[in-house]
Amino acid sequence: MNREQWEIVAEQVIDLLEGGYFHPNMFNDGRLSTQYQAIYSQSGETMYGLDRHAGHDLFYSTPRKSSSVQSNLAYIPGYAYKTDAARQFWTLIDQANAADTWQWNYKGGTLGPQLRKLAAQIMYTTWQRYSNLYLNPQARQIVEKDPGLMLNFAWATWNGPGFFKYYADRINTKVNAGTTDPATLNADTISARLNSQYSTIRNGGQKLKDYLLSVKYRDLASRYAAPAAGGLAILALFFLTYKLINR
Repeated sequence: MNREQWEIVAEQVIDLLEGGYFHPNMFNDGRLSTQYQAIYSQSGETMYGLDRHAGHDLFYSTPRKSSSVQSNLAYIPGYAYKTDAARQFWTLIDQANAADTWQWNYKGGTLGPQLRKLAAQIMYTTWQRYSNLYLNPQARQIVEKDPGLMLNFAWATWNGPGFFKYYADRINTKVNAGTTDPATLNADTISARLNSQYSTIRNGGQKLKDYLLSVKYRDLASRYAAPAAGGLAILALFFLTYKLINR
């Protein structure tokens, strides 16, 4: 899987499964009701599921100076960015004065396409790290060749290492036992999400299931697949996945 393929599925994860903008300032100026304050008590400035406070190490080479969300906000302007993608992502948001003007769950407007691409680039190194740690080589090869499995594991990259390891362990076990058909593995992964103890994972699992049965997914598969795979092979995989997931 190359970086372009990663960006195709990662941007789809953002559109399908991740939310828009949040900043603690919203409680001070009335943009968001204080009844939600408990839910967001540990959240810093957030866009597309990327939290500038909790996800500090994704963006900055300077160590985080405070574990408190509120006090850490004051330190953020002095932190050094780790990558150019992180610098561009948060600089665009800062220049738009998002902290004081964007509404809750705003997706970026005209900045959206650029911000989604940058967010995908930021998460690429995390995908690489998690997949190296948790997916065995054969399972990883199967995942990287299939856009449906990649959607699951791209989202698991956002979910965090514990979730990623759970789905990786599951697919590793099945592949080691001889189950290598991507459609069967997709169906099993969706089933695992639909039966999760966490409502967010269950709801996202239903969205993934619906998406894998849609024409939009066929379009994504066409963009993701290598030219040598051919249109007929893509369509065959789409319909086999549809049959297994929808049964």
